[in-house]
Amino acid sequence: MRKRKLDRRKQFHEVVEDIRKISSEIYGSADHNILVDEADLSLRRLEELHRQLHELEKEKVVLFSSFFIIYALSFTSCR
Repeated sequence: MRKRKLDRRKQFHEVVEDIRKISSEIYGSADHNILVDEADLSLRRLEELHRQLHELEKEKVVLFSSFFIIYALSFTSCR
């Protein structure tokens, strides 16, 4: 039981770190404080964090794809 709780806590911290990393890549700062409530290490909360992470990942893909399209268009128009 204790090992399972430690594993769950590790999963929470890994997801939160990924969220912070992607947020700082998108928004330019790590001001997005996500606190892990040690009293709520439920699968439901972990799934919520995973959904948030996936939304940020999708936003990052769209943002960087748009950037590269704009860059490519501006590069080709300069020729």
